[in-house]
Amino acid sequence: MGCLSKSLQQQCTALADKTWENQSRIRNHSTKEIQAEDQDEELRQLINTKRQGIDFPAATAENAWNSIKVSEEWMNAEGVYIPKEQNSKEINQFRPMPMLNVEGKIFFSFMATRLTQCLIENGYINTSVQKGGIPEV
Repeated sequence: MGCLSKSLQQQCTALADKTWENQSRIRNHSTKEIQAEDQDEELRQLINTKRQGIDFPAATAENAWNSIKVSEEWMNAEGVYIPKEQNSKEINQFRPMPMLNVEGKIFFSFMATRLTQCLIENGYINTSVQKGGIPEV
């Protein structure tokens, strides 16, 4: 950092420290042991309010696929096409429905909940603006 001004060096160092601190907080949220109460609540929500599929951003899922080892079964889905109307013949008259692994959906539901809590607690989500997908907002 020899070509940077002293002030800019301090800002870069502070930013690096803050980034490391935030990564540690996120890591602590994601490695907590799953409790029975958590399981009951997640299952209740999954059964009553969740649509099929993963509920967190695709970039997060892609990052998980590329950086951690998850079961191969959790990364694949069988698909069926459900007709939107009678006598459907064109592809746009069908709705794709992924058939996902239940264990994977439950696991990723835990991770999505923890990630959301961590992002809210650390001020990454402005709940005065973002309402959809945020619990109790």
